[in-house]
Amino acid sequence: MIEHTSQVLGFHSLLDILSRYASCSLGQSNCLSLKPSNDKNFIENELRLVSEMRLLLKVRGFVSLSDLCDISKILRKSRAKGSCLQPKELLRVGGLVEACRDLKKHIGSERELIPGLYGIVKELPGFHELLQTLKKTLSSYGEVKDSASSALKKIREKKIRLR
Repeated sequence: MIEHTSQVLGFHSLLDILSRYASCSLGQSNCLSLKPSNDKNFIENELRLVSEMRLLLKVRGFVSLSDLCDISKILRKSRAKGSCLQPKELLRVGGLVEACRDLKKHIGSERELIPGLYGIVKELPGFHELLQTLKKTLSSYGEVKDSASSALKKIREKKIRLR
């Protein structure tokens, strides 16, 4: 019955239109997975968050969320014993961490104005050590830097001398 009603009302078409306004693939995916609700408290909370976001956009302007991406496959891969991530995968993780840090800073600067949004992001971890390590070891193109380890630096220097 609910699926039939959704089809008659064009709910999936509405979600498709909504997803086109998302600035990242993760947002698009989340838009497309929305389900109707008849929970009054849930609906009121979601409307409050939308109002807060509109206010934030008016006061602080747009913040890019284009680096937000789904890293669930990378995380699953990293859990397997003996697995290792490729530099490009590590860069995606780093990009997501930086985007989350920037978003938290952006929202945190107006925490009194938008308490609902701030409540969502305030507990996001910073992963400062992870970011420092990634920046020390990987170039922005995903190449392993000489500074990744002293052993690697020595090997590369020896390789250059032998050439």
